[in-house]
Amino acid sequence: MDVTGVDSVFLARGPAGPALEAFLDGWLARWPALRVAVDGNPEHGGPGDGSGFLRWDRPGRPALPVAHGAVYVERDAGMDRFWDEHGYAPDAAGEGPFALLYQPPARSALTVRALQDPYQDLPSGGSGYEPYGIELVGAGLTLVTTVTPGPPGDPFTDAVHGELRRALAAQRDPV
Repeated sequence: MDVTGVDSVFLARGPAGPALEAFLDGWLARWPALRVAVDGNPEHGGPGDGSGFLRWDRPGRPALPVAHGAVYVERDAGMDRFWDEHGYAPDAAGEGPFALLYQPPARSALTVRALQDPYQDLPSGGSGYEPYGIELVGAGLTLVTTVTPGPPGDPFTDAVHGELRRALAAQRDPV
């Protein structure tokens, strides 16, 4: 099978595990039979029902590691079979399995390119703004990579990313 899926990377404040649990709790509204496999390749099995997946809405659901982990997400057992045959591809409903991989960055400082003006909340393109490099420095950051069936702009991928942004932005400062 060819390598499938599209990677997108988010940089978030704080450990991602609790925010990803909130994301999955919210995603249950869309996928009531949501199943996850944690920190394991779904092709090689893991905890749970033989394929490595457990229902998220049941007692005994897997706890997500706080700072570093891999979470594989599918709608139901039917999507598990689809995933085995087609990889990260959209099904007839335009949805597909996805993964959430997270870890602290290897560096305490990263140079990023600001495609939008960080000082003003304006749409990009019309203000004469020219993108430039920014040095991002800080402790307690986490890289969150999604692997989705389609690129940003695809309705399903945009739904995953929108919910993920909300969950990551809602994290509270540690006490």
